[in-house]
Amino acid sequence: MPLVLTMMLTVALATLGSAMTIATVTETLIAAAYRDGTALFYAADAAAEFAIDELVRSDWRHVLDTGDRSTFVDGMPAGSESLEGPSGYAAYAYGRFGDMLGRPPTEVDPYVVVWIGDVSEPPMDTTSSERVVGIVATASRHGGGRRSIALTVRLSSSPEDGDGAVTVERLSWTQEP
Repeated sequence: MPLVLTMMLTVALATLGSAMTIATVTETLIAAAYRDGTALFYAADAAAEFAIDELVRSDWRHVLDTGDRSTFVDGMPAGSESLEGPSGYAAYAYGRFGDMLGRPPTEVDPYVVVWIGDVSEPPMDTTSSERVVGIVATASRHGGGRRSIALTVRLSSSPEDGDGAVTVERLSWTQEP
């Protein structure tokens, strides 16, 4: 009888240990996915802010009219990344997030792509000192995971100032599915 009781207790403890192991592994995977998703989200947001900053410091009207690209372009993306964006938008900046920041790659070093488009209503002429710009930024990583944000900003500059000051007004901001 003591042998049977010992065997039953051993089986019960082994089952409990296996269940705890599975629960721990599952929780670890969930936490890692959340961490990676959060890192991708912030990378997409930072890429959009990078594009806004670069537009402000450049001749933004020329960029919108000619489709010029950012100084942050690493050539054609490798693998599954694509430069095809929303209709009416052009790829503006793309590359490894670590390269954009000028730092060595990290465990989660996503590939970011920023598309921009003139979404002014009605379409403005090329000499207009105010335009509404749509920006879509996506961060994705090899092996899965992707986060995107979309925002619209109004860029305006007053030629009377002569100092080239550009005003940025954020009109909308959403996280894309």
